[in-house]
Amino acid sequence: MKKSLLAAIAVLALGTAAQATPITFTFQENGHNTALGSSSTFTEGSSQIEAWALGANPGNLYAKFQGGDENGLGLTSDPTHDNEITKGSYIQLLGLAAFDITSILIGSDTPPDGAQIYYSSTAGLGGLHLITTLTADGSVDLSAYAGDYITVGASAGNVLIDSVTGVQGVPDGGSTVLLLGSVLTGLGLIKRKLMA
Repeated sequence: MKKSLLAAIAVLALGTAAQATPITFTFQENGHNTALGSSSTFTEGSSQIEAWALGANPGNLYAKFQGGDENGLGLTSDPTHDNEITKGSYIQLLGLAAFDITSILIGSDTPPDGAQIYYSSTAGLGGLHLITTLTADGSVDLSAYAGDYITVGASAGNVLIDSVTGVQGVPDGGSTVLLLGSVLTGLGLIKRKLMA
């Protein structure tokens, strides 16, 4: 009974320390239907994402809000004046302060529109091509690339970054190890008390 109680306390303590709530950015955090400059920082609570316009003539970032799947982050350089990402222009994203991007949802991708997604550990570099074909709902799982730069372009037509979801980690200066050590020390003291 005592061993089961100690094990349950340890599991609860470690589970509480490791939980993370998903956070979603819709790119409406800095305004609606407005140009945002060549770079912009988006904030949800204590989490942040930085976005940059890239390419030969990317224009500026644009927070589009037209309803349906016509909401999200695009570019002012779109020759159709839809303010979306077109072939040859890109938006690069990076989670700041231990925010890790885990998935992205592409919007305004009615065929023949298509998106290209890349990841890199270097700012300004498209990097490794991940995907051209999206799932039926337009989402892409990026959890394997947490902490990397994510770059979105169009393979055809024009698309938007509808939203980005991720988790806020805790910037760790050894605090996780300290927490684990404290829990284990406390469990050791409880065990010693119960054994006496």
